Amino acid sequence: MEANLDRILLARKLLSLSDESLIAKIARLLDQVEEKEIVAFSVQGVPLTIANYDAMLQKAEEDTRNGSVITTDELRERLHQWGASKK
Repeated sequence: MEANLDRILLARKLLSLSDESLIAKIARLLDQVEEKEIVAFSVQGVPLTIANYDAMLQKAEEDTRNGSVITTDELRERLHQWGASKK
């Protein structure tokens, strides 16, 4: 309950600020905290921060632009071939 009160008091202080440079500094600080917060986990169970997640998304977009991807049908065919080679 005390944490909620602290949040309300902090919000009131932030809303009353008139110094734009101080507001910008606080915003950058909050952004840094958010970037370190775990937002997901990889398939292997590795924790991912927003920065990690963004990097993975950028890599995926780059792969798509460069044509370093395969279609679902191609993947299915590869899996079929892999399964057949195991028999």
